[in-house]
Parts: sequence; structure tokens; C-alpha cells
Amino acid sequence: MVNSEEQILIEHGYTNIRDINGMACGIMRFIFTCGVCYGLDEFGYVGRYCFDTHKNAELFLRDWDGLITPVVGEDGCTALK
Repeated sequence: MVNSEEQILIEHGYTNIRDINGMACGIMRFIFTCGVCYGLDEFGYVGRYCFDTHKNAELFLRDWDGLITPVVGEDGCTALK
């Protein structure tokens, strides 16, 4: 069952939503990249890490502890925003 906060994020286009250290995170498709967005709420996000493919974003989000920043150029990471 999806709670109301998660439902709002889904309606805004986020997928793979999960809680990491009390921070809502999810994947959003952008024009040229897929972003792992963190600090999600109904108004937007605090920041994002961009990946070249949805699969690379999924793999990062699956293993991310909320602390370690990905390295641009490795594992499909294209930008830190």
C-alpha cells in the first residue's frame, strides 16, 4: 500500500521511491539523463545525481547509503547538481 506522501511523489513522476536515513529519494527521468533525486517533498528536491541510463540510476539508488557521493564519469554518473 502506498502512503499519501509517496502517492504525491508518484503523481509528480518519481519512481523507485525509498527512504534513506529519513530522506525521501527517487528517480526522475529528465530529457537527457535519469536523476536520483534526494530530499523529496511535494515541492521538489534538495539535489540530484544524474546518470546516463535508468538502470545505472537504479543500481546507484539500490546501494546508496545517503552519504557517499558518486564520482562523475564512473558507473554512468554524468553530473552532480
